Amino acid sequence: MQYAILTNNLGRSKIRNQLAKRAAYPYLLFIDCDHKMIHDNYLAQYIAHFHPNKVLYGGTTYHPQPPNEAALHLRWYFGQHREMIAADIRQAKPYHYFMTNNFRGACYHFFPASIR
Repeated sequence: MQYAILTNNLGRSKIRNQLAKRAAYPYLLFIDCDHKMIHDNYLAQYIAHFHPNKVLYGGTTYHPQPPNEAALHLRWYFGQHREMIAADIRQAKPYHYFMTNNFRGACYHFFPASIR
């Protein structure tokens, strides 16, 4: 596990590429500062589902009420309506939904930092 605090914001792609290059093992799991694990066994469940030819895609949840800060409302609304997709819907269309939080490290080198 690596934990890093940077003084400059390099952008999502660039920092993930740097971390992927420094990885000692073939699997990557990015847990961003705005992520919260809602189950105590999150990492154990993640590890239990490792498979060399599998992309693991857990879900994303958002608090049911918008944040108090008005500047965060659009992000919350987008998350509620575009990112928070129920497992049964994701499983019905397994190739339709993808987030770059977790996948085999070998796949990662195909995503150039120029993509925004």
